[in-house]
Amino acid sequence: MERLDHPNSAKLYEAFESHKQVFLIMEYVNGGSLHGYLKLKPNRQMPELEAKFLWRQVVQGIYYCHQQCYAQGHQVGEHPAGRDQHSCQAH
Repeated sequence: MERLDHPNSAKLYEAFESHKQVFLIMEYVNGGSLHGYLKLKPNRQMPELEAKFLWRQVVQGIYYCHQQCYAQGHQVGEHPAGRDQHSCQAH
């Protein structure tokens, strides 16, 4: 995952784990959470055009991850069930 680099996703610098926890060292992204942002909006809703813009960024980031052979937090090809003629090879 450290190799992924896309403007619509936070950069992962390092990951390590203890016997109880996983630690992710990631890029700091300011601006707060979507939940916090929506709490400031009337009826906790954003205008449709703004929501479309935000959703497009999310989809572009996910699409990039899939293009780089990452899906659902696992590299495709590492899980035996993910291996078929259309899956990516493990890097």
